[in-house]
Amino acid sequence: MATFKYSAKRMGNAPIISATIDFPRCLDSEWTEGVYVEFRGEKFFLKDIPSSSYSNTSCLYKHTAEFVSERTILETVYFFDVVKTDATDDKPVSNNSTFSFSGNLRQFAQRLQRSMYWSGIDYTVVVDSDVPLEDKFNEFNDQFIFDALKSMYDTYGIPFYFKGKEIHIGYADNLVTTPLEYGVDNSLISIKRNRENSSIINRVTARGSERNITYYYPNPTPKGYVSV
Repeated sequence: MATFKYSAKRMGNAPIISATIDFPRCLDSEWTEGVYVEFRGEKFFLKDIPSSSYSNTSCLYKHTAEFVSERTILETVYFFDVVKTDATDDKPVSNNSTFSFSGNLRQFAQRLQRSMYWSGIDYTVVVDSDVPLEDKFNEFNDQFIFDALKSMYDTYGIPFYFKGKEIHIGYADNLVTTPLEYGVDNSLISIKRNRENSSIINRVTARGSERNITYYYPNPTPKGYVSV
């Protein structure tokens, strides 16, 4: 018997699966390098040798394991400015990790795809059809591929998401359609700002301003709701 928890953040680092496995015998000596599970079109590799304990109640060995997505490779390989030629061996003309260029999102996606192909990473980049194609200046200085995607979001304002081993740039399957409102009954209690340059936790888009929100919102008066 096994139970698991899938943990992922929107535009965040590689997701993790935490699993609990109950088995009639102890598996401590049977874990091998390269063990993985597949979930949502991606492989999740065993992070460390699981710990185990024996239950006198169920007479089973309980193993606690953690698997990390193969997507971690995007966090450890540099984004190179790779220029392909017409040569049959397809070797790069230049491959510098510090570079700049002006172009739209499709051109960024092409550069990213060439870089991953040259580095032997079998992910593909897809630009959704609803994405505006506006030229903007891009600058990269020894950035990993995943950091380059975050820089892309900062430059173009277009989010990215994963579908298996496809990196999508756009909104097609990346919309949060449930609005949140302030107040205990409406779920959103507070918004806290993190320091700059911290890792992305989530993205929230706010609507409204101080002009159309009452001073004591969500309470109608300074002392809260007044009973009649």
